[in-house]
Amino acid sequence: MPVEISLDFAEKYVSSRANELAYKNGYALRLRHLVIKPQETREIKAYNQLYFMVHAEDDLMVIADFGYFNPQDTKTNEQLYEFKGKIQITNSHSTDVRNVKFIQIVPKAKKKQCQ
Repeated sequence: MPVEISLDFAEKYVSSRANELAYKNGYALRLRHLVIKPQETREIKAYNQLYFMVHAEDDLMVIADFGYFNPQDTKTNEQLYEFKGKIQITNSHSTDVRNVKFIQIVPKAKKKQCQ
């Protein structure tokens, strides 16, 4: 069963999470739409960023240093939609590409003041 989160909800949630994480200098948002080939594992390094999943098709697994999403895992009691650190996205389907969409939250660096 595919995952689909409304963009209205995502916008409110992401804003709230950015405030909770105290991104004092602000943050930038990017919508990331990744196309994962059959049997492919894609790695994203997001050590100072937060990825919020808003769409995932069947046969996708997302595992990160912080975050775990695998609807085929019957032993877990919770699926997460937030990911941080090293993120691995795997398409376990043998013949079909799969799509996953994230909102990427990138904290802005503190501006240096000229003297």
